[in-house]
Amino acid sequence: MKKIILSLFLSVLFIPATLSAKVPHRLICGFFQYSNAGYGFGQFYADNLQDIQILEPGDGETGVFCGAAADGIYYTCEYRYSPTSGPVPSAFVAYNPTNRKRTIVGSYSDETMNPYLKYQDMTYDYTTKTMYAIGFEMGLSSLFTFDLTTGKPSKVVDLKVSNMFALACDKSGQLYGMAVDSKLYRINKTTGECTLVYDTQFSGLMGAQSMEFDLTNGKLYWAARTLQTDGNAYLVEIDMTHDPITHTELGPIGSEAAIQGLYIPYVLDGDNAPDAPVGLIVRPAAQGVHKASLSWTNPVQTFGGDPLESITSVQILRNGETIATLSPANIGGYMTYEDAAVPERGEYRYSVLATNAAGKGLKSEAFIYVGNDMPDVPKNIHVALGDGCSNATLTWQPPVKGAHDGYFTTDGLTYRIVRYPDEVEVASNITDNTYTDTSVRRLGQYYYQVYAVNAYGESADYTPDYYIIGKAIDLSVDLPYSLDFNDKNLFYNHWTVKDGNNDAYSWTFNTMAPTYQFRSTVPGAEYFVNPGIANLGNAADEWLISPPFNFKAGSTYQIVLSARVISTENIEITTSLTNEIEKQSKVYDLTLKYDPDTDDGVSAIPFVDYVATLQQVTADYAGCVGVHLVTPYPANNFSMIQITSITVKELDPAGVNELETTAGDGSVVVARYGADGQAVNADHLGLQILKFANGKTMKVMVK
Repeated sequence: MKKIILSLFLSVLFIPATLSAKVPHRLICGFFQYSNAGYGFGQFYADNLQDIQILEPGDGETGVFCGAAADGIYYTCEYRYSPTSGPVPSAFVAYNPTNRKRTIVGSYSDETMNPYLKYQDMTYDYTTKTMYAIGFEMGLSSLFTFDLTTGKPSKVVDLKVSNMFALACDKSGQLYGMAVDSKLYRINKTTGECTLVYDTQFSGLMGAQSMEFDLTNGKLYWAARTLQTDGNAYLVEIDMTHDPITHTELGPIGSEAAIQGLYIPYVLDGDNAPDAPVGLIVRPAAQGVHKASLSWTNPVQTFGGDPLESITSVQILRNGETIATLSPANIGGYMTYEDAAVPERGEYRYSVLATNAAGKGLKSEAFIYVGNDMPDVPKNIHVALGDGCSNATLTWQPPVKGAHDGYFTTDGLTYRIVRYPDEVEVASNITDNTYTDTSVRRLGQYYYQVYAVNAYGESADYTPDYYIIGKAIDLSVDLPYSLDFNDKNLFYNHWTVKDGNNDAYSWTFNTMAPTYQFRSTVPGAEYFVNPGIANLGNAADEWLISPPFNFKAGSTYQIVLSARVISTENIEITTSLTNEIEKQSKVYDLTLKYDPDTDDGVSAIPFVDYVATLQQVTADYAGCVGVHLVTPYPANNFSMIQITSITVKELDPAGVNELETTAGDGSVVVARYGADGQAVNADHLGLQILKFANGKTMKVMVK
């Protein structure tokens, strides 16, 4: 992860150790918030803690608050890291380690709008098929459940012991929690009572903790992090089968690692049961026929890693139900099976396991789709706006495979398109992979969903962004047009905000940041840089693009930015027939400079009106105006700009124009401009000097 979230729990440092018994060759999985091997979903073995393998790398901005596996599917509560807001809850996600498919189950953000509530750890109760989680809010720990079909959390009960940060469930369904005082408690799911069962005597604990039972041997494994280990995750084995309970420190996991959501594959019948079959391949029959063929190689060792002495049988399961038991079966032998009775088309989970005198071994699994498949989602959806943003043309690439990799042809393939947020189906039963929506009447923010449809179903994807579309604003009626950022709904339905360099850092709006830099809180668009903001030293490339305006032939317009800065900022004023950044053309340069003469070090730093005069319009047209911040990354790592209003006004062709500015003492000063936009009595720098009643001055930039 680029962003490291740590919560420190300080106390006297002491880590007791016990003598280590033989460490099992046990696979352990989880989400690495960071490690020497990278970040993302990965694995390591209990007897080889330094060899971390990242199976599904993260994107650098996604982390997980917690995670756990249920029947081999890994579930996580994800967050996206925001430079200004920290970790922001996003999605409840299911990840299938077998086929590497990631599915968004739902958003749990609605339940966590309270910024003080965070989920610490999750665990699955196989006896009741329930996913539990620990939630922490303002010093109080509570037990939650998660619906695995919707991702929705539900509070069960407050726990009688607070500051629980790790949770695990044994194979009998008993929950255990680890508290910040390093004590392990037995949790009553109904009453929230917590009974102390073991004190590890660890101290100096840090955030990002997780623990999980190995259901094979009944031992509890804890990825603990302490200040004594410089924050590195240590694997601790807690032997719950021993009386009294003991613990063993197995060593550091990788280097500088933090891991969430432990998951340990298991065999309930113990280490002497067979290991998983190797190289399982499941193929659906051709032409959508409802059959499947399986092939694999039998295991040669036990789940615990010893040589396998015999195999009693091999069982084949479809969606958890046994459909065949094959015997005899040779150790290490190659075997095949045809499932000729697949009941209907659909996605199936096939499992193959070997048995011996000890019991059932570890499953080898594959997920396939049998029968005719519905289309995959349309790919590479692109939206191009018409002149004046009055319409939108969508194009996409047709699907070339089934949504589940099943049998698919393009016979009967059609498309339908739904526009949001008004949820209007703007097209259906179309066969071309392009469509122009001309039905938007009200100016607003829209996006689309394109469905690919055949006789077996439909699948859809959304457009990659939102788009401001609709009727242009008539400047002959609405002048002067002014945006002051007070109306959030109006702003987001009229203006386009773009992060031009895609560095995940751009304009923020109406935050408390101006209080610290400008000594007053005023609504506006802000962009700031300081050593605590990780935007990789990139120069600013940030856009604010206006809604479409109807510009009148023969008129000359001015763009007025009311802004304040703490250093020098560079802005390009652009115009275009649409609000797409690739179509913008620069028409004016503005340089915004901090003026120490207007800053007494105590009062709020005042706003200055910066004026850009556009060329006279030669013919009526509808188009947009862009405000493009292009300031180089500051050498001292500090800068901030705040724009509190953007105004579009028309010059009076008869002669003199006036721009009113309110001084800090409440007096009004008028700057006067000629019809050509030049300042009357401007100084040699092209600045209009405004004199206030209190003796202070303000410079208004003109050209």
